[in-house]
Amino acid sequence: MATFHIIEDEEHLRRTLKSMISIFGYQSDYFDSADAYIKHMKSTSYRAPSAILTDNMMPGTSGYELIKVVREVNPHQKIVMITGTPDRIHSSSDELCFTLKKPFRMVHFKELLTALVSCCEDGDRSKFEKQCKYGLKHCCPREEK
Repeated sequence: MATFHIIEDEEHLRRTLKSMISIFGYQSDYFDSADAYIKHMKSTSYRAPSAILTDNMMPGTSGYELIKVVREVNPHQKIVMITGTPDRIHSSSDELCFTLKKPFRMVHFKELLTALVSCCEDGDRSKFEKQCKYGLKHCCPREEK
C-alpha cells in the first residue's frame, strides 16, 4: 500500500494532510520537523515511502536542506514541497517532483497523490522524465531498471 511521509511543523496542517491521505485510501506517517524526520531515517524502522510531502519553512532544518539529506540516502525518492512561497527560487527546486502551493484544494491534492502512486507502481522506469505521463509537470526521479 502506498505510504506518504509528511514533514510539517504546523500541527493543524499535519493532521489535516494525514486525514486527507487516509480518506483517499493511503497510509501516512508524520513528523513535526525535518530534524525529526532525519532522525527517523537513521532508525532501523525506517522504510522509504512512496513520496515525501514536506514544508520548506520550518524551525531547524529547512525542507530544501532535508532534500539534500534524503537524496544522499535515496537519490530517486519522490519529494513534494508544500509551501506558501512557491515562487522562491532555490537551487534544490529541480530536485522536487512537484511544488504544491498553500492553500490548495482537496481535489488537487488527491490528483497529486494519485499521480505519485501511479508513477511509483508503473513498471516502465526511466531515471528522469521531462514530463510525467501521470500529469505532473516535473522531472520524475524514477529508478533505472
